[in-house]
Amino acid sequence: NLSWRTADMTAKQQNYNVLKRRNDRLKEQYEACNVVAPADGMVVYGSTTDRNAQNPIQEGAQVRERQLLIRLPDTSAMKAVVRIHESIVSKLKEGQRANVRIVGIPQPVSASISKISVLADSSNRWWNPDLREYPIDLNLDITPKELKPGIGATVEIMLDRLMQVAAVPLDAVYTVGGDRYVFVRTGEDARPVKVQVGANNDTHVQI
Repeated sequence: NLSWRTADMTAKQQNYNVLKRRNDRLKEQYEACNVVAPADGMVVYGSTTDRNAQNPIQEGAQVRERQLLIRLPDTSAMKAVVRIHESIVSKLKEGQRANVRIVGIPQPVSASISKISVLADSSNRWWNPDLREYPIDLNLDITPKELKPGIGATVEIMLDRLMQVAAVPLDAVYTVGGDRYVFVRTGEDARPVKVQVGANNDTHVQI
């Protein structure tokens, strides 16, 4: 009888140890559910920017190990990311200055190019497979307090500055074959004059 009682106590002690380890593990997991942010700021759900996310992050949702749940963006110093056409990206280099016009911010913010991607952005390849655009990062000199991640912006990058050059509106230059001409007024008449064009912007071209 004593041997039977001893064996029964040993079995129950082993079962107790198993349950105790399981209980300790569950307590540890429960305490780990409290996630403390390293600093105050904005919280962005991980599924917000994930186009392939099937289920949004919400109360009661099942999550897996190593799944991205939230992001904590640092809004104290932000950057602008724009896509530049392949015909222009070769003219850019790190350190070039730019003006960034941000939606909702009345004054443009000065910035400088900090990174030029070596690969084209392929996110829009289904809509326009022939389009090649390269992401460009620009560090803002001053980050407005009301600025939020993901807001829209337009960028003017200063490629070059030409001083004391002759320039005409783009519409004043016309092409015949491989030659370019402008009309020059002589008295009451206007005659075409062949020219060579140089650098240009959205409105004028150097001749």
